[in-house]
Amino acid sequence: MKKNIFVMLIFLQYYSYGQNACFSFYVQTPNNSDVKACLNGGFSPSQLQYEDTKSRTYAISPSHVYEGATNDYNCHGYAWHMKEGGSKVWIDNTDNGTGNVSKYWTDGSYEIYDYSNLPHIDNLKVYYGISGDSDHTAITTSDPDIFISKMGYGCRVAHYSNHSPYDDSNLTYYRKAPITGGSNVVCYDGTQFRLTNPSSSTIYWTVSDPSLFTVTSPGNPTTVSRIGSGTGSATLTAYSGSTNGPIEAQKIITACKPTINGNDPICYNGSEFTLNDPPSGTIYWTVTSPFVFANNQSSTTDNPVTIYRTGTSTASGTLKAHSVNASGVLLDTKTITPSTPAAISGPSLVSCTGNAIYTLSLPCSTQSITWNAGSLSINSGQGSSSINVKKDTNNTLQSTSISASCVFSGGNSVVISKTVEIGVPRITSLSPSGTTNTTMGSSVNFIAYPSLSWSEGGYEWLVPSGVGIYQSKYNNSNYITFTQEGYFPVMVRTYMSTAEGHACTISPGTYTTSYVNVSYYSPSPSYPNPVSDVLTVETGTTVSAKAQGANLTYDVRLYDAQGNLLRQASNKGGAVQFNVSALPDGIYYLHIYDGVSSTPEMQQIVVQH
Repeated sequence: MKKNIFVMLIFLQYYSYGQNACFSFYVQTPNNSDVKACLNGGFSPSQLQYEDTKSRTYAISPSHVYEGATNDYNCHGYAWHMKEGGSKVWIDNTDNGTGNVSKYWTDGSYEIYDYSNLPHIDNLKVYYGISGDSDHTAITTSDPDIFISKMGYGCRVAHYSNHSPYDDSNLTYYRKAPITGGSNVVCYDGTQFRLTNPSSSTIYWTVSDPSLFTVTSPGNPTTVSRIGSGTGSATLTAYSGSTNGPIEAQKIITACKPTINGNDPICYNGSEFTLNDPPSGTIYWTVTSPFVFANNQSSTTDNPVTIYRTGTSTASGTLKAHSVNASGVLLDTKTITPSTPAAISGPSLVSCTGNAIYTLSLPCSTQSITWNAGSLSINSGQGSSSINVKKDTNNTLQSTSISASCVFSGGNSVVISKTVEIGVPRITSLSPSGTTNTTMGSSVNFIAYPSLSWSEGGYEWLVPSGVGIYQSKYNNSNYITFTQEGYFPVMVRTYMSTAEGHACTISPGTYTTSYVNVSYYSPSPSYPNPVSDVLTVETGTTVSAKAQGANLTYDVRLYDAQGNLLRQASNKGGAVQFNVSALPDGIYYLHIYDGVSSTPEMQQIVVQH
């Protein structure tokens, strides 16, 4: 027993070596796919003798042994190649772990035969599997219970279907496809198909949809070619003798779809796109902004094509491929996206001191960069991705454009620009704006925008003399405490001078102004509070209101806690009365607008019966 086990291990070792070494040439499937093969399994005479004896035990009878053990061919070589008229070859099931024998059915040369539902026929290929004791192919005979197998490097025998050294728990039956040829997907350059077992010397062919395909007829093989731009499938039919003769076989074929392939997103140095499976003749391409073809063209007739991104837009574009010209058949459409746009970063202001750095960010490589600094001078960095600029002697406030002209491979170019201000900066806004209500002794925080560094300049704040106390006269943020009641302007402007360390003298810019309404008195009197019947509100009692006199129109409103307007009245100053006797007990809110400030004076009123 131990001796038998030892010998079997040696056999397996040699058998494995023979399989790994088996590749000398290719044999072809009926559809011309390459299958690796060799002429010798590589087993020794003693191994062959042992396997000859062993494999004969599976034969139905001694007369059912058709050939002794041999290295010339194995089960797969016999079933798939020799039985179809080929020479003796050894074919391994796999090729370095990938399918080798499986090419006979994956390329359409053979198709699965539904053995459980269809009648038994002979010469079917019976595939056991791919690994271990399932690595085998047999052939059916006219008797459904008998197979013919070449037992590896052992004998070729007839055996009962359930009696072999192989695992027969998962059998797959294959028959040669009645019509063989290339892929079932047919393109414009044509595919050849052949009727495998014609009953007549003359075979005619038709396709069920002549708008999709043309077919050569008669003949065997035939060539089917895709035409037009339609999509779908059709039936290819082979007839014996004439198109009115008996149908020999049929096959479903599908029209290929030309497809645009390429890399997305697209940068300034271009991406290549190809129309796969194109028809013969001219392919006419179009593309929409922000993309162009070579030489800034929006159309071309090349295939493949190179497409370039332009400008700084982030919008997608549309790439289309037509046959012949723009009015031809639309073969395919693809939405294409741009890369991140190029941009120039750096300060939006170059002040009187003059130096600033600007940097160009690019999503792809460039051949050259040329900067133009407009009214500014370039200190250093021309030709690189970053430049240092300075302000010239002209001190007038103005805008200028800093631009970088980039040239990319393929000749595409783009100009990226940034607008900057030079000279004294502008105040763009002042917060709070309009009119602000406050009382004597209170502070209001005013903020001027933009915020400037000391090298860019300072701020000059101004209120009427004796009215306010500044916290920080030269910063953009300033707390001002008001010491008198009244209606006062608060003004701010940018400021530069040589006395404050700047390189040149610039007259201060125009003031930006807000207003403050300072009141000494308590808010407009309203009484009684709590109130049960009539509420009286007196308007025009503040100092600023008295200064305006009859020029102010007051709008007095009463709201409930949900924000519903319940009462409203207007006057030029004096008393306003609201009857609240019908209102339920609760808290209400009084809003008094003076026609100057957009913010009302607000009071809380209690209704209590």
